[in-house]
Amino acid sequence: TEKENSFKIYPNPGTNQLQIQLNEISGNEELFIRSIDGRIILQQKNVSPSVSVNTTTWNAGMYFVELRNAKKRNVIKWIKE
Repeated sequence: TEKENSFKIYPNPGTNQLQIQLNEISGNEELFIRSIDGRIILQQKNVSPSVSVNTTTWNAGMYFVELRNAKKRNVIKWIKE
């Protein structure tokens, strides 16, 4: 569930904007967003506690939002309508 993850995303499902809110920051987080076929759509290092991603040009479908650091890796599915 989202409570077990180190971040949350909203709205889910969404359309033109994806908000990513980190619950904890260690300073070495890396953010990846992948399409259903595994392509990396976005990769960002040194992630801030609140990230806003413009998804206007993305195709509708399922995406995987992954946040990882030296200790753990969390993935949440996101649906673009």
